[in-house]
Amino acid sequence: MDKEFEKSFKLLNEQQRKAVEQIDGPVLVIAGPGTGKTQLLSTRVGYILSKTDALPQNILCLTFTEAGVDAMRQRLGSFLGQAAYDVALSTYHAFGSELLRRYPEYAGSYDFEPIDELGADSLIREILAAASYSNPLKSSATYAYDLRAFMSECKRALLTPKDVQAIAKNNQVFIAKASVIVSKALNNFARIDKNSPVLFERLRAKLDAIAAKNGPKVTSLKQTCLSELSQAIEQAAETGKTKPITAWKNDWLAKDDYGHFILAGEPTNQKIAAAGEIYSLYQELLAKRKLYDYDDMILRAITALQTHPDLKFTLAEQYQYILLDEFQDTNPAQLKIVELLTDNPVNEGRPNVMAVGDDDQAIYAFQGADHANMYAFAKMYRDVRVVSLRENYRSHHEILDVAYILSTQIKDRLHEQFR
Repeated sequence: MDKEFEKSFKLLNEQQRKAVEQIDGPVLVIAGPGTGKTQLLSTRVGYILSKTDALPQNILCLTFTEAGVDAMRQRLGSFLGQAAYDVALSTYHAFGSELLRRYPEYAGSYDFEPIDELGADSLIREILAAASYSNPLKSSATYAYDLRAFMSECKRALLTPKDVQAIAKNNQVFIAKASVIVSKALNNFARIDKNSPVLFERLRAKLDAIAAKNGPKVTSLKQTCLSELSQAIEQAAETGKTKPITAWKNDWLAKDDYGHFILAGEPTNQKIAAAGEIYSLYQELLAKRKLYDYDDMILRAITALQTHPDLKFTLAEQYQYILLDEFQDTNPAQLKIVELLTDNPVNEGRPNVMAVGDDDQAIYAFQGADHANMYAFAKMYRDVRVVSLRENYRSHHEILDVAYILSTQIKDRLHEQFR
């Protein structure tokens, strides 16, 4: 390992070296494309093994794709040889699956079998076939695929069927109350004109007054509605044009049977409520037939770690160093796995974990990824060391200069949060 490791270590720039050498406590590395993330991660593994008594088996590296696992394994192989296969390199789902296999007594998976997408679709169609014709999602040919995607998104966001049903109930309460207010406030309203900003500002104040004290644990319909209305009013004031208010009206208002304005969204919310019921039946059917789907691999692992502290502490003792690649692509369920694996009193809030991610790129956003998890990581632990990699080894300087000018105009970039 020595020659290849020393060669790789000498190639590190100053910021990369800071991230590699900080092996005690939590580290967050903000790294864009082409900044040498794979080299950084693999060199850090080599550094840990050269500077501590840890064995390869005591290091866990989690990423998103098998291609990423293979690239890391190949790089580690140049340092460690065959011992590279003793480092726990895995995707999040493969890690969850392995935990179910190794600890079935904790995960309740002795006789459970995984189900593929076709099998999941078949279960959903079975549920829909038995549903009442009054169910707005009765058409299995239209909604089976969408329902599977919906339930997958819920699981990745750690939303249970009860959570979905609570969201739908909260939405319905807001729609009903808001519709009464909208109908009265816009009773004599005909079309958008120069006086509309004042009218809709009054409407916003009245809608804000009916805020639910205890809403769902995700962004609610009310929050989205009022946020977009506030933005429309602000844009109208800034530009002197009423098009933003027209756009909000088109998106959020409808008319009832009497021609009065009401808040739109009830048909959609009825589908959300129906989807919550189907989600519940789907989970019941999976349990009855001793099956679990792709997303359940992580959820069952989370449940096992939450309900069995001895398992959590056993894994914390095994994985003394954790490295997380492409962290901007994590969803809430994957972040929970990390939180549980590092939740050990002996760490005193400072586990040896490093997350590497790019706050300007979240390619798995369609899978529920949330780059805000990077900020959550920084707040999850005590005294997190933040390292920003800016030196790019792929792109020409002209391209990088333009990209930097554009990106610095984005006020919510993560590195701005740590100034």
